[in-house]
Amino acid sequence: MKHQLWKLNHQVLLTFLNNKKGFTLIEASVAIVVLMIGIFSVIQFFPVALQIIGDSQNRTVASSIAIAKLEEVRSSSYDEISTGTIEPKQPASNDTTSYLNRYNRETVVTLVDSNFNLSGTDVGFKKITVTVYWQSPIGDKEKSTSVATVIADF
Repeated sequence: MKHQLWKLNHQVLLTFLNNKKGFTLIEASVAIVVLMIGIFSVIQFFPVALQIIGDSQNRTVASSIAIAKLEEVRSSSYDEISTGTIEPKQPASNDTTSYLNRYNRETVVTLVDSNFNLSGTDVGFKKITVTVYWQSPIGDKEKSTSVATVIADF
């Protein structure tokens, strides 16, 4: 019985080893081509992803620049803050070597009523709006972000 079992296992092993089926050169080539197409498709997304990340970074920096200017204006008393354009669109930094020089900032103060609608008379509310502009790496067009707050004379 042992001998028959060994002989059967030996035959199965020999059949397995003598089986010459496998991948042909054509099948292997097709598999490699399909794999390369997949890899190149994924690689093409990297430059777009980097542009999107750069645009997000620019928006974050622009928001910080706007908030800093907003806090600077808010540190003045209500009567010291004049209405109109208090800072025309200009570079956020006077230093031409600074990365902030790529951003332009504009600050406008308007009178608003208690419903935050524009008002021609001073009823005790001023809206401060700071807008920061930059060149987007996506499409090379100018983008902007604005931050606004209302201060009261109470």
